[in-house]
Amino acid sequence: MDVELGKLQSSGDPDKVAKMLILLAKFTDEQMSRRRLLTSITGSAEISVPMTIVVSGIGKMFVGELIETARMVMSERKEHRQRLWSSCELGDESNL
Repeated sequence: MDVELGKLQSSGDPDKVAKMLILLAKFTDEQMSRRRLLTSITGSAEISVPMTIVVSGIGKMFVGELIETARMVMSERKEHRQRLWSSCELGDESNL
């Protein structure tokens, strides 16, 4: 994995840098991609716990809105199918 050593070495603590390199070396490509994305959004190589919580919260809100919209669409389609089915049973083809 490609790790940005220059940004890590600026912390000054060699033990911290060594631990971070070990941790980053175990990241999968997907985890590394997420870390790079978060780094590019925040503009900082250091990602604090509060920053992680905020980004996680925003992600959960987005997924919640997505699910809510999907459920509304699903409900509308179900109602439409029921109206079509009722029309077919009554022989009213004007609603088709």
